[in-house]
Amino acid sequence: MVNIFRAEFIKNKRSSILWLHLFALVAFPIILGVYYGVHVRCTAQIAVKMYYQLVSLMTPLVISIIITIVNKRESKAGHFKNLISVPTRKERMLNEQLFFYIVLYLIVILGSSIIYWGVFSKLSGGFLLKGIVISLFMWILSISQYEIYRIIAYVFSNGITLLLGIIGSFTAVLGNTVLFDKFWFLIPWIWQGRLAVFYSQAVPVSILKMYAMQYILCLIITLFIYIVSNVIFKKKN
Repeated sequence: MVNIFRAEFIKNKRSSILWLHLFALVAFPIILGVYYGVHVRCTAQIAVKMYYQLVSLMTPLVISIIITIVNKRESKAGHFKNLISVPTRKERMLNEQLFFYIVLYLIVILGSSIIYWGVFSKLSGGFLLKGIVISLFMWILSISQYEIYRIIAYVFSNGITLLLGIIGSFTAVLGNTVLFDKFWFLIPWIWQGRLAVFYSQAVPVSILKMYAMQYILCLIITLFIYIVSNVIFKKKN
């Protein structure tokens, strides 16, 4: 895994993927922190909710763009032959490559949360701790999207992957409405946005317990998508 991570880092040093992650890590939380802290002057509770809602809305499209760039680059390099020609299980090598970008997402979402907390001075230490916990859960819930986009890009095309990213972001926008109340846990693009219930005020304990059980189902679905992805890549290669 170390060699794969090193190789991916070298390949991305001057690529748009690196700049996209740097923008998300530094510029995005600073801009939002200044906006909500200086111009809007909203409460800390609203600031936290708005920040993570925006992250959940952008994540589907951003992940689809990253997977498209990676798929296009590897296809030009011989349709993943630089990875699958090594004497190691090919699906393992592909998983390690994907995991590199999943780890980047973790670094970005944790780092941006801390920067946002630092810029938005109204957020107390308690909000920072809550933000770190929320960020970790959002990271876990993003894994299914990485797997889905990887399957679509590899089996079908980059264009369909980007289209699905746009649809995913649009679905995330509607995800907190009553339209999806009964089956939101079946749609990965909505999972992150629905975490708002855990950092909103005056939510009954019974509702929180119900959501906790539904999120367990989300994790089971993520595991199922991971297994399906590995089966597909094993057969394709």
